[in-house]
Amino acid sequence: MTADVRPLPPPLGRGDRFTAWTMRSTLRRATVMGLTGAVIFGVLQGIEARSADRGLIEGLFFGVLFGAMTPTFMDRKVRSVTGLSRADTSRLLRAIQTGQVPDEPVMARAVLLWVAQIRKVQRSPRSTWVVCALFAVAAAVWLVFAVADRDRASAVTAGLTLVLWTFVVIRVPRRRAILSAKADRAEAAALVVLGKYNAR
Repeated sequence: MTADVRPLPPPLGRGDRFTAWTMRSTLRRATVMGLTGAVIFGVLQGIEARSADRGLIEGLFFGVLFGAMTPTFMDRKVRSVTGLSRADTSRLLRAIQTGQVPDEPVMARAVLLWVAQIRKVQRSPRSTWVVCALFAVAAAVWLVFAVADRDRASAVTAGLTLVLWTFVVIRVPRRRAILSAKADRAEAAALVVLGKYNAR
């Protein structure tokens, strides 16, 4: 089996290209996640407290929290499963995202290990969906109480929170399906790389 028979990954959409760009380094992932957390929590806290200063402070806090902790946790998990170095972790995550596995046996084996981890999570109870649904229900209850108390700021914050969690609940099954398809694609490419070297 040669590299010529490696399945060509389909063209990446705009969202996939952006995600692949963020996967190039831990710093990029930290920046994107940090900015996302800062905007979401900053806006919500600012409205709730009726204070732009409070929103800015809370936004910076959660931005640093999300930006520092989430990529760090992900990198440590990848390294513990695959044994890759810190530098190769971003290459692995990008390979999963794009299906373009480097022509290296070590990286191909790491891809297979991480794909197995993804499938393990996919086979587990859909706890993520349940947790997100519970947050959406809690936001709905909060909204009801805020409206009953005629607290406009809390009502707006609760409404935006409900919209956010409803969106997440709707997206979870689709994101799981997309991740599963990308894992299958990366696995096929990794097997071709290993087959090429095993045939020598």
